[in-house]
Amino acid sequence: MPSAFEAIRNDLFKRYDAHLSGNENSLFVVVSSGVANEDVKTALENSALQLGFPKGACGRAVTAINNVEQLEPKELIFIIETLDPLAVVASDITASKSLADAYHMQIALETEQRLLGRPLLCFEDFGGKISSPEGKKLAWKLLKHLRDHV
Repeated sequence: MPSAFEAIRNDLFKRYDAHLSGNENSLFVVVSSGVANEDVKTALENSALQLGFPKGACGRAVTAINNVEQLEPKELIFIIETLDPLAVVASDITASKSLADAYHMQIALETEQRLLGRPLLCFEDFGGKISSPEGKKLAWKLLKHLRDHV
């Protein structure tokens, strides 16, 4: 029998099934406009594992919030706060702006910041960033800072 917290997350995944995928119990959340491509998914999944976030029963370490541009700001807040992650990554500029609008905050790209106390890292275009060896190194350097603050 699932715990009360697991039951709430299960209900959340059912309610927002068009927007949520991955590990229902992950503490590492990735927010994306549209659906992230496979390179982005793989890179962020591997990063989460390297940072010490465990795989769930689904075999994934990341909870993905997709098509964020289709969510109302209050829905985005509801989803993130219900998931209660230890770290949040916005993979593109639309996702970054959606977080900024929902939480009424200014965001900075590719720099350490906080989202109600939890580490937040926003990218303009994570997929573009990891398309070069230099970009991969920089992205990993930034992502490692999440581990330092969880």
